[in-house]
Amino acid sequence: MTVVSREDQNRVVASLTEDLIEKAKMELAGSVTGSYALIESTIETEVTEKSFKQELGEEAQNITGNITLTVRGLSYSEDDLRKLFAEQMADTIPDGYVLSPERVTLKIVNAKVRTSDDTTQLSVEIRSVALPDFQVDSIRSQIAGKGIDQAAEELKRIQGVSGMEVRFSWSLSQSKLPVNGENISISIAQQQ
Repeated sequence: MTVVSREDQNRVVASLTEDLIEKAKMELAGSVTGSYALIESTIETEVTEKSFKQELGEEAQNITGNITLTVRGLSYSEDDLRKLFAEQMADTIPDGYVLSPERVTLKIVNAKVRTSDDTTQLSVEIRSVALPDFQVDSIRSQIAGKGIDQAAEELKRIQGVSGMEVRFSWSLSQSKLPVNGENISISIAQQQ
């Protein structure tokens, strides 16, 4: 028989805490949904309650107990960060260009939580690509009825256009584009 010591209780708490922290972190991460993302480095755990069946100084072969953990972490809205980024960058994007929302990447590179004044400071790395803002309806009317070479020259005058490819379907003449702009389909491809 052994006598329960404070060290024994601390070992039980440490063992239980280690097992529960990973489970609690996964549950916390799972509770963040939609465009929200959890900032891993802000996750904090605290043992808020502990109890043992065996008291200090009591004889026992095994020590059993219960602990309660509180797990906290911060999350952010990726949509809000993207919107803020777009607003901040609006004045720096050249005329005729727009940010490509599909090509924005976000990464939290540093998060500092100050409990003294309940603030959080984040360093965020955001990358995006500015693409030409093509007015597709206007382009259709510009090139409608023109020969292939003439249409290519028209398109090359548009900022950001480097080339074009023409595919005909159900056309009698394959030397010029349809006169009706509604019969012209334009798809834009980005060069990487």
